Amino acid sequence: MKPLPLVPGLLDTDILRDLHLATKSATDFSERMLPVSLLRFSAVSVLVVACACKDADERELLRLLIAPNRVLQITAPISRRALAILKELPAPAVLSADAALVAATALVHKLPVYTANPGRYANLSGLAAIQPY
Repeated sequence: MKPLPLVPGLLDTDILRDLHLATKSATDFSERMLPVSLLRFSAVSVLVVACACKDADERELLRLLIAPNRVLQITAPISRRALAILKELPAPAVLSADAALVAATALVHKLPVYTANPGRYANLSGLAAIQPY
C-alpha cells in the first residue's frame, strides 16, 4: 500500500522519542517528510525527550536531531489554548499537560499533529491527528 502524501505538521513527543532512538519506522517517516517540510517539534516535546536522556551523549544526539529543524516555543496564546483544552475535557483529564501543550501548539500554528497515538487527540475539535507509521 502506498503511503498517503505528507503535509507540513507538528511531530508529537512519541515521534520525536522514536526519532531520537532511531527506530526504523520513525527514520523512514522523517526521510519522507524532509522533502515536504522541516520537521517541527513543540518545545515541550524536546524537554520531555531531553529529560529522558541518560547522559550527555544522548543529549548531544537530541541536539543534533533538532538543530536543522524547527522547535515551536510555548507562547502565552499556546498556554491559554492548552488550558482551555483541558477545561473542555471531562475530568479526570484524559490528556497530560505536555500533550495538551502539543495539541495547543498544533492548533495555534494551524498544523496537524503526527503521532503514534491519534486516539489521544480524538476529542479535540479542529485538530487533525495523523498516524505516520
